[in-house]
Amino acid sequence: MDFAFADTMEADRQDRACSLLISLSLLADTAKRRDACNGNSHVRLLYQRELHYHYERAIFDALRLLGVSIGNTEIASGTNVDRICDQGHQALMEILEKYEDYFDKEAE
Repeated sequence: MDFAFADTMEADRQDRACSLLISLSLLADTAKRRDACNGNSHVRLLYQRELHYHYERAIFDALRLLGVSIGNTEIASGTNVDRICDQGHQALMEILEKYEDYFDKEAE
C-alpha cells in the first residue's frame, strides 16, 4: 500500500496513527520470527535489535501523535524516547506530568 496523505491536520494525525500501527505490526512480526528461529545466538541478537528498533519507533510515533493532539510536538524528542525505552512506565509518567498543562483536562 503506497499513498500520500493530504496536507491537512486531520491527515497528519491519520499518518501518525498509521505509522504507529505499522511499528506495532512490525514488532509483532519480528517477535514471531524470533520465536520461530532455531538459529544461533547471533541471529537471535539481530532479531532482538530489530525488536528494539520497532519498539523505539512505536514510542516515537505515539509521542508524535500525542504532540500533534496537545499542540506541542517537542514531546516527541529523542531524549523522551530514550527515557521511556530505558526507564519504562516511570519515565512516561514523568514526561506526561511535564506536559500536563497542554492536556485537555476536566476542571477540578
